[in-house]
Amino acid sequence: MHMYAMTADISKMYQQIRVYSEDYDLQRILWRRSSDEPLKQYQLMTVTYGTSPASFLSTRCLNQLASEEASSYPLAAEVKS
Repeated sequence: MHMYAMTADISKMYQQIRVYSEDYDLQRILWRRSSDEPLKQYQLMTVTYGTSPASFLSTRCLNQLASEEASSYPLAAEVKS
């Protein structure tokens, strides 16, 4: 048993992690509701839930934050291990 339990909406967590602006074009979506409409272009700026690298990127981001902020939040940094 662990001392603490936590719940969260993982898909919302991914939306809090912004990717580098140079990578926006790699997350471009073309969309239209019907073939009669012109294509619309969207660029995703955050980690997208359900993609192959999403789990790695979000975990890596959390570990990096724990390392960078260890002096300000030593108890939180301990939890990352």
